[in-house]
Amino acid sequence: MTSSTKIARRDFIKVSSAASALLALGYSSFGKESHVVNLSHTGGEQSTELNPYIFIEASGKITIFNHRPEMGQGTFQSIPMIVADELEVDIEKITIAQSPADRSKYGDQMVVGSRSIQNNFELMRKVGATAKEMLVRAASELWQTKAEDCFAENGTVTHKPSGKKLSYGELVEKARTLAPDQNPTLKNPKDFKIIGKSLPRRDVPKKTNGEAIFGLDCKVPGMLYASIQRSPVFLGKVMNVNDTAAKAIPGVKHVLRTQRDVSGTIREGVAVIADNFWAAEQGRKVLEITWDNGDLENWSTQKIQDDYNEQNGITPETIIKPIDGNLIAII
Repeated sequence: MTSSTKIARRDFIKVSSAASALLALGYSSFGKESHVVNLSHTGGEQSTELNPYIFIEASGKITIFNHRPEMGQGTFQSIPMIVADELEVDIEKITIAQSPADRSKYGDQMVVGSRSIQNNFELMRKVGATAKEMLVRAASELWQTKAEDCFAENGTVTHKPSGKKLSYGELVEKARTLAPDQNPTLKNPKDFKIIGKSLPRRDVPKKTNGEAIFGLDCKVPGMLYASIQRSPVFLGKVMNVNDTAAKAIPGVKHVLRTQRDVSGTIREGVAVIADNFWAAEQGRKVLEITWDNGDLENWSTQKIQDDYNEQNGITPETIIKPIDGNLIAII
């Protein structure tokens, strides 16, 4: 099943405040159908940063954030590609960065059901197109000409009649003073330069040479590691724990019972906590746990099959015949 997110014009709201020459553009999501696109200017004492997504600095440096977790599916680069295409910048010349995990700034950051692109495609285009139009308008005002006489390309705005050019970095201070367009013009898909292209992924080299930082790489003072043993049966309860062997392993600090709410039911476990992951893992493996699995103790694949057959009136005498090589009929 596919789902889509419609972005109402009235929800395409921009917010701005005074600041230095840094343009930040971003968005947030509230609920399933409502998106708010925000413009923020960062740097002054009175500035407020709201959902940063695009950063354009006076130096000319451009950073585009991917707000979705990168789990190998390619969002780290594919989301910035959408923004960059509408922003009219060279994807190879910008900085791509992973955003922090912050629902208050980025809304829903969940990765599930291949929805990162299908639910955000139009919104990402609008984020890029809005920033581009602000930069074009900034150039037209500086040149005292019509915006229609200017166009953006490769991080630069050009005045068509005269050929004059200004980079995005040179325009950002002026652009930050302009009110964003609530309904930016999007590209005709035939004019896409980045979207739809197969490009080398920036994150792959870092993942292969060890430079990439993963959650497991993060360290804080006094940090400990935990390895949890859970019941082999979903609703199993911990009756007794013999943790003598686990505590004898160098590095193991604590052995604790755990509880976790899973879909409205409490799932129990036993956690071995140590000052390194290896000790925690080895300690978990030597735990001696007695489980109370209740009525599920005797459940098995065969029992589930037998119960299904009984409920549907299927007996050993039932004949199952193939139809067209694919379907089966129970006669």
